Amino acid sequence: MRQNTRLFTLFVSTLFASCAALNSNKKITGLRIDYDTETAINYGAIFPIEVFAVYPNGKDRKITGNDELIVDIAGAVYEDGKVIVGAYPESFGENTIRIMAKRISKSDTVMTERIIPFNYASDLTILFYGSSGARGADGDDAGYIALFRDGSSGSSGSDGANGGSGSQLELLCWRDEIDSSYKFQVKQLSTEKNYFYRYFDRGFLVVVNVNGGTGGMGGDGGDGRDGKSGTQTEKKSKDPGSGGNGGNGGNGGIGGSGGFVRVIIHPNAIEIAEKIVVYNDGGLGGTGGTGGSPGKAGTPLDGQAVASDGYTGSSGSSGIQGQSGPEIVIKIEEFDIP
Repeated sequence: MRQNTRLFTLFVSTLFASCAALNSNKKITGLRIDYDTETAINYGAIFPIEVFAVYPNGKDRKITGNDELIVDIAGAVYEDGKVIVGAYPESFGENTIRIMAKRISKSDTVMTERIIPFNYASDLTILFYGSSGARGADGDDAGYIALFRDGSSGSSGSDGANGGSGSQLELLCWRDEIDSSYKFQVKQLSTEKNYFYRYFDRGFLVVVNVNGGTGGMGGDGGDGRDGKSGTQTEKKSKDPGSGGNGGNGGNGGIGGSGGFVRVIIHPNAIEIAEKIVVYNDGGLGGTGGTGGSPGKAGTPLDGQAVASDGYTGSSGSSGIQGQSGPEIVIKIEEFDIP
């Protein structure tokens, strides 16, 4: 009897120990932030990250998007599991991304952070192109008019808006003697605002885009309404009505004009000139909207005249391309380095 008691006590102790070990392995001991290290991290980059909960037994579980997870970022923006790096830096110091992840539960809080430096493994893109024109509104489909046999016509779509012009920029470029980087101070002349970019020569280009914006698409025409079918009574016969015409599509907007770029390179950075590519083409015109569908003729009764279907609306015309900007200026000139 005493031996059975000892065996039962041993069984219960082992059971409790196993449960304790199982529960301890369910407790999160840390977090890990992962991303593809081959991703080009540069101004304007967008890349996904994943956050994992780490357990004592070495296993992990992805918790990206969980309600208990809080992700804060310095040097970028976090949205829907993606890191979005700003394309318009306001200082030269913005060249690292600090990601802080925190999981808060009823029992504890676990935190981690990861610092991701820019690797400059892509072209430096300086983007000040014009905005795209808004799409024109669609025309309304024809409404019902009780007094008339013929179907009413759809209304025409409105024209697309014109594309915006590319910016007027002045770029100052010099070489930093400390880290051998090339620094660009970009002034948007219309706002007098400056932006600051750092470039390391790793075989990529410096691409400046001040193309005009694309014209907006024209709105589609509304559909015509069907004509009424023929009717006949002892006193009166009513012939069927013709179908209404479709509305015309709106015209596409005109493309925006290309911008202007003046690049002034300090003599200590003369070799960077061959890396700079500037685009200042006029924006493409918007496509015209589609004409609305015609209404069908009403059905005639025996002996009644046959009515005609409506006409399909005309498609809108495409907008013309915007004018290209003036000739780009790139020159070597002494200036006081900011």
